Amino acid sequence: MKTRHPVSRIPLSRIPLSRIPLLLSCLLLLLTTCKKSTTESQNQGNQQEIVRTISGVVTVNFAPGSVMTDNPALAKVQDTSAENNFNDIAPLFGVTDYLAYQVSLNLGTHAPLSENITAAWTIPPDFISSMPPNCRPALFAMVYQDGGEEIMDNFLPIESVFLESSGLLTATLPYYIFSNTRSADQSWSAILMVAAVQDTIPYLMLPVSDSCGGNNILCPIAQCSLSSISSPFTMNRLHPIQNEVKPHTGVDLRVPDGSDVVAVADGTVEWVKVNYKVTWDGKPSGYGLYMIIRHDDGSATLYGHLSETIYKVGERVYRGQVIALSGGVPGDQNSGGSTGPHLHFEYVPKGWILGSKNRVDPFPCISSEPALVLPQGLCNE
Repeated sequence: MKTRHPVSRIPLSRIPLSRIPLLLSCLLLLLTTCKKSTTESQNQGNQQEIVRTISGVVTVNFAPGSVMTDNPALAKVQDTSAENNFNDIAPLFGVTDYLAYQVSLNLGTHAPLSENITAAWTIPPDFISSMPPNCRPALFAMVYQDGGEEIMDNFLPIESVFLESSGLLTATLPYYIFSNTRSADQSWSAILMVAAVQDTIPYLMLPVSDSCGGNNILCPIAQCSLSSISSPFTMNRLHPIQNEVKPHTGVDLRVPDGSDVVAVADGTVEWVKVNYKVTWDGKPSGYGLYMIIRHDDGSATLYGHLSETIYKVGERVYRGQVIALSGGVPGDQNSGGSTGPHLHFEYVPKGWILGSKNRVDPFPCISSEPALVLPQGLCNE
C-alpha cells in the first residue's frame, strides 16, 4: 500500500521578496506557452475529416485541417435574389439551363484554412438528357469583390469535372468563393449553382492567360498613370488566417463623372446591361451599367459604373472611339456598388471576359500613346 505524503504549502508571506520577480517571469512564460500552443492548435484547424451530404444533391468532403469548425452547415436553398443574379450573367457563359436551386455552405466564424474542400454534385438524369448537343454541366459560385470603391458579388464559373459514367460533377472549392459579407452574423459562406453550358464557349477552351498576349491596348480614359489608379487589380485569395485579402478582377481608374470612355481596340459591342442589387445591410452592389466589347484580336474588355452608353449590342466600335460616359456617383442604379466616381476596367487577352481564370491586370498592357478620341458615330456603319 502506497504511503500518501502531504503536500507542502508555503504561505506567500514566507516567499522572499527577491524571488517574486523570478516567480512572475515563470508564470508569464507558462501563460505565453499555453497561449501559443492554443493558437497553433487553432491554426491547424479541425483535424478530423468531415463529410456533409444532401441526399441526391451533393456531398462535400472537408479534409483534416481545412476548416476550423467541426460542424459546417450544408443546405439546399431557393433564393430568388441569387437566381436573379445568376440570370444576369448566364448568357455570357452560354448557359442553356440550370438547376433551380442553390447550395449554401456555411463555415461559421472562420474562413477556410486550405483549399482541401471537395464537392461532388449528383446531376439528375433528366437534366443531363435535356441538355442540347455539345453541352455539359458546370459549377458556378458567387465571388465577392471589394475594390475599395465598389462592391460586387456575382456568379462566376469555377473549375469542375463532369464524370459522365457516374453522373457526378466534381470540384475543389477555392478560398475566394467564401465570404463573411452575405449575412448579419458575418459567418463565412459560399453559394453555388449548377448549369448546363456550351462546351465550345471561349473561356472553357482557351488556356489560362497570365500576360497581355502580345496585345497593346489604349487607355480607356483621357490619360492613364499610376496616380489615376484608385484600386489595383489583384487575384490574391482570402488569407486563411488573416481573412483580409479580397480579389479585385479589374482596375479602378479615377475619373470625373460624365468623362469620355473610349474603346481600347477595334471590336463589336457584345453586352450592355445593368447589374445592381442591394445587400442584406442595405448596401448597393454590382457593376451598375456596364459594357463588354469583343475585340477583333480575340481579347475582350469590360467597362463598369457607366452613366451612359453610346453604342448598342452588335454595333462596331473602333480604337479611341468614345463608347460611353463614366459614372460611379453613389445613389444611382447605373453606379451599382460604386462609392465614388470612377471607371472599373477589366481585360482578357484571349477568351470570355467574365471567366475569372482568364483575367489579367490590364494596366501593364496599356500603350503609352495618348488616347486618340474619334468623333462619336464615325465609322459606325
